[in-house]
Amino acid sequence: MCASVKYSARGPALIPRMKTKHRMYYIALFSVVLLGLIATGMFQFWPHSIESSTDWSVDRHSVHDAPLVHLSASDPIPERGDLSCRMHTCFDVYRCGYNPKNRIKVYIHPLRRYVDDLGAPISSTGLSREYNELLSAISDSDFYTDDINRACLLIPSIDVLNQNSLRIRETAQALAQLPRWERGMTHLLFNMLPGGPPDYNTALDVPRDRALLAGGGFSTWTYRQGYDVSIPVYSPLSAEVDLPEKQPGPRKYFILSSQIALHMEYRTELETLKAENGEAMLILDKCTNLSEGVSSVRKRCCKGQVFDYPQILQESTFCVVLRGVRLGQAALSDVLQAGCVPVILADSYILPFSEVLDWKSKSLTAPHGRYSRFMNVFLEFYALPAWPGIFLLLFLHIEQIPTLMSCKSAFACAACGAVEPVQTGSMRVNPRQGGCGYWQTVFPPEVTVRCPARWFWEAYFRSMKNIVMTTLQIINDRIYPYAARSYEEYFLDDLTGNIIAQGRQNALRAWNLKGNGQVFISMGNGSNVTKAKWASVNSPLFLPLIPPRAPGFTAVVLTYDRIESLFRVITEISKVPSLSKLLVVWNNQNKDPPEESQWPKITVPLKVVRTTENKLSNRFFPYDEIETEAVLAIDDDIIMLTSDELQFGYEVWREFPDRLVGYPGRLHLWDHEMGKWKYESEWTNEVSMVLTGAAFYHKYFNYLYTYKMPGDIKNWVDAHMNCEDIAMNFLVANVTGKAPIKGREWDRLKNKNEMRAADVAADLNMLTLHEVLVTPRKKFKCPECTAIDGLSLDQTHMVERSECINKFATVFGTMPLKVVEHRADPVLYKDDFPEKLKSFPNIGSL
Repeated sequence: MCASVKYSARGPALIPRMKTKHRMYYIALFSVVLLGLIATGMFQFWPHSIESSTDWSVDRHSVHDAPLVHLSASDPIPERGDLSCRMHTCFDVYRCGYNPKNRIKVYIHPLRRYVDDLGAPISSTGLSREYNELLSAISDSDFYTDDINRACLLIPSIDVLNQNSLRIRETAQALAQLPRWERGMTHLLFNMLPGGPPDYNTALDVPRDRALLAGGGFSTWTYRQGYDVSIPVYSPLSAEVDLPEKQPGPRKYFILSSQIALHMEYRTELETLKAENGEAMLILDKCTNLSEGVSSVRKRCCKGQVFDYPQILQESTFCVVLRGVRLGQAALSDVLQAGCVPVILADSYILPFSEVLDWKSKSLTAPHGRYSRFMNVFLEFYALPAWPGIFLLLFLHIEQIPTLMSCKSAFACAACGAVEPVQTGSMRVNPRQGGCGYWQTVFPPEVTVRCPARWFWEAYFRSMKNIVMTTLQIINDRIYPYAARSYEEYFLDDLTGNIIAQGRQNALRAWNLKGNGQVFISMGNGSNVTKAKWASVNSPLFLPLIPPRAPGFTAVVLTYDRIESLFRVITEISKVPSLSKLLVVWNNQNKDPPEESQWPKITVPLKVVRTTENKLSNRFFPYDEIETEAVLAIDDDIIMLTSDELQFGYEVWREFPDRLVGYPGRLHLWDHEMGKWKYESEWTNEVSMVLTGAAFYHKYFNYLYTYKMPGDIKNWVDAHMNCEDIAMNFLVANVTGKAPIKGREWDRLKNKNEMRAADVAADLNMLTLHEVLVTPRKKFKCPECTAIDGLSLDQTHMVERSECINKFATVFGTMPLKVVEHRADPVLYKDDFPEKLKSFPNIGSL
């Protein structure tokens, strides 16, 4: 039977109409979804900023249109600055949180006009041009946010750059009324001219509670290390005067003083030195005989002769920067802009951005008490025929001259007479050629070297934008230290023009390298330009908190001829999930490694490296085959470690990438009777070393061990065939200042003799399949241990290892090893849970 259908004049009435409604509904729904996807895609991929495009600018928000805020005499006043504040005690770092870009967000409070009960403003100048430029630079940067809830750092729109223009009490009251002030825990104030008569304090006198201060005249008494930021005093001439970089060539004066309004004592001493040294010095002062309408700011005079300022600074090699009523002086910025080497004479002055800038290689400093002595010694170098070469060595700290390595600054080297006059060979040196010119003089003519002081100014002093961006970057690096700028190896041409193949002894921060770690050297007449980018392994000191899991680790197995044991080690290590590559260092020159077909079949690449000489240091060589950050150094007889134990060790290293993470621990102790250090393998709660027979570390330390190990330690280790593990512990502790991380503990044996003999065997890397197999997880017997004269061997062994510690401590000049009571165990290790719930079930118990 067929179902009946009702018809009307237009045909079937009900069903087609329902289908049309459904069709229109689905079309509309599909259209909405499609438009939503398109809109989402455009928002996601179209170039834009998720921040508001509203800029902070006085042009848009006039000072006169800003809301008026009346202050009452009874309004609260913040406490004075807390000198004990540090980032971990006074700054609310939790507001910063985590973000993928590792960048702080900065909020600028809206502009307000603050007046007292009588209608008088809190500042005589209102908002200065410099502070407006500073706030505008922040609003145009990636740091800026217009959402106070997302902000990590808050900037008041109250201008406190110049304390002379402020009413101290009322300004403090205005700060206390800011939204989210909260004792200033997340606020940053900028001040360049602190203090006032008669004392002229070196920090802002406005009570500011716990607020961070970026100040332009800090002394060691007022600067809170690691909390405040020392900034330069901005020189308005930077924007007004276009001072092109002076090309290398002769400079008329050796040393010059251009500051006005100096203390009479300083002026008298300078004039005395001028009389003794004649044309070598030029002492300038304020002009008093200028024509009407001529600005005195741009002029300097000496005995009626008028000089253009700051252009005259480019005619001198060295420029004196003395303190005035304040420590910070705008003259320092002018000197750097001119490419003149600053000679800074100011007691306890915290130099601008000294937290990150290497001032010792760009300036000379001396205290007030030695002012006259310093200038006399300094000027004695001018009489030497090869003084440009001497000062080049002083500034660069060339490592080929041992006497310079202990000098703390260029001045210290000069004052203590550590350097004898040097000969410049066939190069002819003009004794008046200096500044950037003397750098060029000592180098061969085909090599062009740029003046280092000039680019300091270009990068960090040039404008208010440069100053504020540098300040925020420093604070950003404190909050996200694992994302901070890294150290880079800095290479330089030697005095003959040949490129040095090895890096300098001291790596300089990327802050101090122009071009972010790239050195540009122009060869010849400019037709052939060589670009050298000195890229090496990243220092683990600045790795992210947890390195990525994906690369895994490279196992480096040092072996000689224990084939069966080696193959067992390879088989066991290959089971570790994070193993990326296995490198076998074949240390036997008299015997070939096994044929390829005899090696175990594993799922990761296996490479055999044959050495040319049997040396223990071969295990720490930076082989090109090591591509991962993590390295597992393991002996060819450590077959007792399970894959879980090795994987757990790697996971621990990922959280501590700058440490040695190992299994057997050792300790160094001071022997009061003998008056020297001794090596100890007794079982205690303390540890200061881990044996590298099974240890994880960062491959960066391979480079340090091979190329930067101090003194003759590396050769001493190879000659004695002992203590390479102690040397590596010394090196890592000296670089990082941290102790190693110890994994699972060695298990106790039945008696002390067995334990001592086992420890000796482990230290000597003399375990075989028939001897004791040191294990961090299982109890074992050692019937052979007592048969090898364990006690006598132990005594000899301890003497040798103790000799190593004393030898290394002498070479390092200190004892870098750190003692800790710490051991890493996996979660749920000793808990009574099913094994399948544990991430590392196959780890032995104590």
